[in-house]
Amino acid sequence: MLGFVGNGFVYKNDDQYTYVVTSSKVINRVSNFGVIYEDNTYKNAILIGDDPYNEIAVFKTNKIDKYNGVCLGDSNYLYKGQMNYIYGYVNKQETFFKRASLNGIGEIYKKDKYI
Repeated sequence: MLGFVGNGFVYKNDDQYTYVVTSSKVINRVSNFGVIYEDNTYKNAILIGDDPYNEIAVFKTNKIDKYNGVCLGDSNYLYKGQMNYIYGYVNKQETFFKRASLNGIGEIYKKDKYI
């Protein structure tokens, strides 16, 4: 039975594992969780790291060969005001794709409840 649904992306594969990046809130307060891929393949997951201040988490599953990791950019080439695109999933129904400008570089975002 699903208790919570979130999204993420495959970051990389090694000889044994597929590594997935997601939002910290997706795995928050969950002791056991897994991944359901688009073909309904289910894999149990193991948390590697969680940073609630920056809202990012990484976990691993047994390797699935058909998913390649995404190519991430190099933050050394970013500049304030640069345009980027955001894709998300809201309220279990709506997806959004927005264009936005980069407001800060090298700034640490802290939610009020963590300060």
